[in-house]
Amino acid sequence: MGFYSPSLRGQVRMSMSFFDIVLRPQETMVEDVKHVNMQEANRTIGIYGGIIGLLFGIIFSVFSIIFGAVAAGMLQNIPVVGVIAGLGLLSILIMPILGAIFALVFTHVGMHIVHFLAKLLGGTGTFQNNYYLWSRLLWPAIAGNIIINIVIFILNIIPILGLVIGSLLSFFWYFYNIYLTTVVISVANNISRLRALVVLLLPGIIIVTLLASTALLILVNPSTVQGDQCDSKFGQFVITQSNISDKMSQFVLVNQTGQSVTFNSVEISGVSSAGKPFSANTNLSDKFNANETKTVTVSHPSLGVGTYTLLYKFNYDWGNLTGLTASGSCRGTN
Repeated sequence: MGFYSPSLRGQVRMSMSFFDIVLRPQETMVEDVKHVNMQEANRTIGIYGGIIGLLFGIIFSVFSIIFGAVAAGMLQNIPVVGVIAGLGLLSILIMPILGAIFALVFTHVGMHIVHFLAKLLGGTGTFQNNYYLWSRLLWPAIAGNIIINIVIFILNIIPILGLVIGSLLSFFWYFYNIYLTTVVISVANNISRLRALVVLLLPGIIIVTLLASTALLILVNPSTVQGDQCDSKFGQFVITQSNISDKMSQFVLVNQTGQSVTFNSVEISGVSSAGKPFSANTNLSDKFNANETKTVTVSHPSLGVGTYTLLYKFNYDWGNLTGLTASGSCRGTN
């Protein structure tokens, strides 16, 4: 027993050393940042990306083997994914390479953004500091996440109490990860943790704002035009050369999805500035190739004279995806 004790103690010390950056983040990172090693950091990030890529490669291969031609048909309209899945077992070799490349590229870009934002807030650190400390945190954080999830899984066996404790533990670990990332940014850039938290949250706020704005533009996309024109863009479809008359609306529709689609119908509805509503639709059942233009004519009840807010809804199928819609609105004058 005594013969194995020193070895056992050594293993415990090594394990604790591995988790130092998680258990004592501030002290550990302050020491680590003095010994930045970009080669080690690249190796860590590359191995991580390679492992993730390997897992995806195995999934694609199994998916391809089990479902065969059906899988190929389902994925043929999805760029890159369909190509990789079509490679079958070769994806096990290709995906780790792609995973490593993507991980390195995205981490470099992400850390450059973090470094840039930190400098705007008075940071004096370097990109290398950010990149290296992030790589040092990666594996211990992943290991900690695995351990926490195993504990939560075991706790869930206990009715009610286990679920409550597991939920609290998951909640704690989520925010502790945010804390660890904040410490990385703080130490790497010599800024306060409050400023580091701002750096961490700012990209997310910007991304959410951009996504929300884009979604709003796609869904609503109002366009005020002169005369009887009502040209606008709805998702991946563009209306041009529109003509609104008393009993007919005509426009040229452009397919910008990059794929062939099958249009089922076009619905137009709206209300005039005087409050007079109207609606109409036309069935197309027509194949629409990528970048192709088609002239669409929709007959509708008499509109009378006035300014209208027109709501367009395009119903179409895209490969195996059916029942898709693109909608939006614009204003026109009859």
